[in-house]
Amino acid sequence: MEAAAGRIKPVSFVNRKKEIEFIEKKKLRALERRDSLFQFLILVSGIPGIGKTTLLEKIMEMAESLNLRTLMISLGKNLSPEEKKRFHVLKQMAGELFEKKAARGICDKIDSIISMDEDRRREFLKGYSKELIDILNQHPVVLLIDDSHRIDAAEREILEKIMERVCRKNRLLVILAGRSDLRWRSFELRRRSYRIRLEHFPEKEAGDLIPEPGDKQVSGRIYRLAGGYPLASVQAIEWINKNLEVSAPELHRQLTERETEMVLFLSDTILRKFILIDVPDDENQSQLEFLLKTVSPLRRFDDVILCGLLKMVKPGEYKWLDPREAYRHIREMSAMTHLVTWNSAKQAYSMD
Repeated sequence: MEAAAGRIKPVSFVNRKKEIEFIEKKKLRALERRDSLFQFLILVSGIPGIGKTTLLEKIMEMAESLNLRTLMISLGKNLSPEEKKRFHVLKQMAGELFEKKAARGICDKIDSIISMDEDRRREFLKGYSKELIDILNQHPVVLLIDDSHRIDAAEREILEKIMERVCRKNRLLVILAGRSDLRWRSFELRRRSYRIRLEHFPEKEAGDLIPEPGDKQVSGRIYRLAGGYPLASVQAIEWINKNLEVSAPELHRQLTERETEMVLFLSDTILRKFILIDVPDDENQSQLEFLLKTVSPLRRFDDVILCGLLKMVKPGEYKWLDPREAYRHIREMSAMTHLVTWNSAKQAYSMD
């Protein structure tokens, strides 16, 4: 059934006021005053769909409104694994921030940095850091890196050394958002890092998701199904718009009747688009997706079974997906969407 003319319009930014207020008052306003920052590295972590990208976009909007030079680098699905291996962050920083001549010279050297001897590598780091420091002396910079868990180990090592060289009395704010925390080897960078872990929004804010007064009952129902998980909540509203008569007065009854159908849709969509997307081989991806979708609703994510399924995909074929991370994310996301706590009636429905 197609949705009627009326549509539920969700609010995409819920329960991040505390994080936004901290970053705006303590960091962006300080840069606007041309102050240097001690904790200039903010590490944002959380499971897929918890709102990391949305938070970065909001920060970027605020920084630009304060006339701060801002650069956002995304390492998402639009980049191939080969592109991610080619020092994408360092190249984009040079290309966007440095003068053209300096940027060309640096980008030409980046690809060969792994094969450089110690002296040449030290010279490269010195040159790159000097260019960045010169830029920061002219004006503050806000650097936002999305999907930072995809940064290659070799690039992360180089990036860390550069950050060490520019960390003192700088006017730089770097915000890295990823599925897992970035762990610096450098004690100095650990001191200068501030960690933010994004969690689901509380029930008292469920009504903020759908601002129209007539939809409060529906928003409460969505919260009970999605557990305050932003991705599942937004996906649920999209499903309602497409499949139910949104303008009908009995919308809540329709949703109750087709609740299990919607939850199955949520689990399928989340697994396919946000968990298994990093498995590069189509056959492995399809097999893993089928097995996870079959096992998860019926057997409540039995630990032994889930670990066994993840091991079926060889570690070398994961590329950007760590099996242990995938296991943890699937467990957390499923718990939030109530796949773990389905009752016997819903399990019977999914068996049919």
